[in-house]
Amino acid sequence: MIRVTGALRFFILVGAVGAGAGCASFSGGRGGGHDLHATARITGDASRFVVSGPAVLLHVDVDGRDDMALYAVARKDGTAADCAGGPIGARRQLRPGVANRVNLAVAADETICVAAAPSKRSGSVMWHARLIDGGAGAASGAAIAFDAADR
Repeated sequence: MIRVTGALRFFILVGAVGAGAGCASFSGGRGGGHDLHATARITGDASRFVVSGPAVLLHVDVDGRDDMALYAVARKDGTAADCAGGPIGARRQLRPGVANRVNLAVAADETICVAAAPSKRSGSVMWHARLIDGGAGAASGAAIAFDAADR
C-alpha cells in the first residue's frame, strides 16, 4: 500500500509539473513580463523565498504536506533573507494535491514566502509567477533563492 501511495504521489507531481509547463504557453503576447516556474523541496519549518515584486504569482502547487501557507513580507534585498521579517497581512493556506490559483499581485516593495508548520515530513512546492519588467528579481537573477541542500 505504501508503494502504491508513493507511486501515486510521484505521478501527481509529474502531472503538476507538466501542467505548470503548459501554462507557460499562454503567456505569449503579454508584453512586459517574464514567466518563472520553480520548485522547492520543503523540510522542517524553514520559510522559503518564492518571488519578489513587481510580479503576479499565478499558482502554487503543494505535494506531500498539508500545512503550508503563503505570506508577504516587506522587501529588503529581494532574497530569502527577507522571509525572516514579520508578515504583512494574513497568511494564505495552501491546499495539497491541487493547483492553488492565487493570482496575487506582488508590489515592488514586497516579497512572497512559503512557510510550513514544524514537521519531520518533507514536501515540495511548485509555483508559476510572472515577473513584471523592471523588477529587480528578473534583472538580477535573484527571483529564486534556495539553500544548496534544497536543490
